[in-house]
Amino acid sequence: RGWGGNTIEVIRGVVPMFTVYQIAAKGEANMSVLVDDAFMTTYFKDYAQALAGIAAEGGPVILHIEPDFWGFAGQRSLNVGGLSKVPAKVSNKAPECASLPNDVTGFGKCLIAMARTRAPNALVGHHASPFGTNMGALLNSDPKFDVVADAKKLAAQAKELGFTQGDLFVIDGLDRD
Repeated sequence: RGWGGNTIEVIRGVVPMFTVYQIAAKGEANMSVLVDDAFMTTYFKDYAQALAGIAAEGGPVILHIEPDFWGFAGQRSLNVGGLSKVPAKVSNKAPECASLPNDVTGFGKCLIAMARTRAPNALVGHHASPFGTNMGALLNSDPKFDVVADAKKLAAQAKELGFTQGDLFVIDGLDRD
């Protein structure tokens, strides 16, 4: 939050990148916020405000959506039978999202759709968190670990979450914040 009064300034031709990182406000792996109507109403209001600021800039801006969240959503999906089984309030939060499912896949696609409509100058993408499969090649030292199979699982999750509708995805090479 806190977009009000902030300005976007391009210095020396560098394209600014903004990170939307609000889902973790009530705990990183807390998926219950997705069905908390008050939280989601505020989330979408704040996101719309961020998009308005980006659109007003007019120049290119990179918008990085929800680091780590998609990994926690992937982990949760493994426990409940798939990403479409992780509920989220989506379809009544923005006109661009009215036809999307009220689950985490709809949420991922909704954020991209809103950016496309409201800030067409933005290059937008989600954060690809490699731990979404509960394995994660980054820190796995098991010599028998099948990196290719795990990467395919992660790619399938990313596609279902709408990553392919974005312009880019962001990944951290060393997740030791």
